[in-house]
Amino acid sequence: MSHLRRSTALATGTLLLAAPLLTACGGFGDRLDATRGFQPATGKVNTLSNGTNDRTGVVDILGAVVIAGEPDRGLFTATLVNGNSDESEFLESLAGGGSGDLTFPAIPQPEEIARRGVLSLYRTGGVPVTGDFNIGDFVTVTLGFSGDQVTSFEVPVVPPCFAYSPEKLGVELPAPAEGATPYDCDIDNLEGPAHGGEEGE
Repeated sequence: MSHLRRSTALATGTLLLAAPLLTACGGFGDRLDATRGFQPATGKVNTLSNGTNDRTGVVDILGAVVIAGEPDRGLFTATLVNGNSDESEFLESLAGGGSGDLTFPAIPQPEEIARRGVLSLYRTGGVPVTGDFNIGDFVTVTLGFSGDQVTSFEVPVVPPCFAYSPEKLGVELPAPAEGATPYDCDIDNLEGPAHGGEEGE
C-alpha cells in the first residue's frame, strides 16, 4: 500500500472512531439530567438583566432594582409576570426587611396582573422607597400578592444613570431631600461600594 493510501486509511479510521464520541453528547447529557439534575443549557431560563429575578412563586418578579438619585431615597421598579396562574393576581403590599431597613407607602388599591399578563412598575412610574442604602448596596424587598404569595429577595441599588436614566425609563425620582447631594452620573464621581467609594475601597 502506498504512503498516500495508508495516510488516507488512517485518517478515515480516526474519524470513524471519533464519531460515536461526538454523537454521544446528547445521551451523556440525558444521563446527567436523570442522575444529577443537570439540564441542557438551551432548556434553562436566562433573563439578562442588572436587576434581580425571582421565579419561585406564581408571579415572576423580573429585573427588580431600586433606582436611587441620592443616598436613602429612590424608586423600586420591576416587571411582574402572571404566567403560572389561571386567574388574575394582585400586588397588595411592598415592605422592606433585613438589609436596607426600607419604608414603602401603602398601596391604595391592589395592582392587577391579569392572567398571562404583565404589570410593569417601570411604566407605572415605580414605587417611592426610603431607607438606609447607597448605590451598590443590596436591600431586602418583600412583595405580597392576593394569592397568598409572599416573596422576599435581595435587590440591587443602582444610580439613575445610563440604562436607568429617568428620561429613558419615563419615570420621576422622588424630590431630593433638603441638603442632599444627588449622584453625579460621571462614572469617575459615582460613590458607593460598587463604584470605588469609601465603602468599597
